[in-house]
Amino acid sequence: MQKDAARYGRHLHLSPVGVSRFGRVRGARFSVTVLAATLAASCAGASPCDGVGELEVSEAIASGDRAGVGCLLENGTDPDEPNALGLTPLMQAAARDESGMVADLVSAGADLNATTGAGWTAIHIAARADAPGALAALQAAGADPRSRSTDGMSTLDHAADAGSVAVVEYLIGEGLDPDRRSAFITQGHGYPRSEGLTPLALAVRAGRREAVETLLRLGADVDATTSSGHTPLLIAVFSGQSPELVAALLDAGADPRTRAACIQACSVGDADGLDALEWSRELGRNRLIPLLEASTETN
Repeated sequence: MQKDAARYGRHLHLSPVGVSRFGRVRGARFSVTVLAATLAASCAGASPCDGVGELEVSEAIASGDRAGVGCLLENGTDPDEPNALGLTPLMQAAARDESGMVADLVSAGADLNATTGAGWTAIHIAARADAPGALAALQAAGADPRSRSTDGMSTLDHAADAGSVAVVEYLIGEGLDPDRRSAFITQGHGYPRSEGLTPLALAVRAGRREAVETLLRLGADVDATTSSGHTPLLIAVFSGQSPELVAALLDAGADPRTRAACIQACSVGDADGLDALEWSRELGRNRLIPLLEASTETN
């Protein structure tokens, strides 16, 4: 469960300390209590769900106990009651890739469109947690994989930003456009404010090399620009990414000669600006300079 806590914190941007409330000790107590209740109920001829209503659904989800979740729902647990972190049971099950629990919760009336404080629904959380089974279950229940969270990011954007390779592959296989720009204006991962990033640009900005390679393999445009005229290669330079990630872009045909006049959001019609090699020198990205010098000479 400590691994699960770390995964929640990493992908959902939640405190691992807060997530640890779903951890091994409480999950173990749930399992032992449900087992005891089931045995007692069997001896008495009662329902195996008797006696578990006082437990929290979060504990059942954290311990992977689908039957326990079903018992709690049968006993009247609200399928939309958020935990202390603001996650509904459906979101928690989605983050753990519990596709069966997702189906059960939806059948019990869970709201597919409930949002976190950040404006994410369960399908966005499944995307960030690299949970393709849960995402498919949510989609089958009516959740739209093309929907955007309130920050303007699509499900594919969230998957790319979090490095969720399995979900990236699933969503593109479902027909989502790998070059559709996000609709937000934000900053992060060392890359200043810009708007309209493609999933590839988001993966580059976050340093998700495996997701970058997956998107390129599945047809993403290596030179697609933001509305500020920044290519993924320029974003890699601006955000100080690794030589390995930059090499992946160059190997896929990224044009090192594309110029950008500024790092902050700016008009493509501004002055000619600098190319990736010149920006690397300007920003002191010394590890990238040999790669870009060789690529510039070749081009």
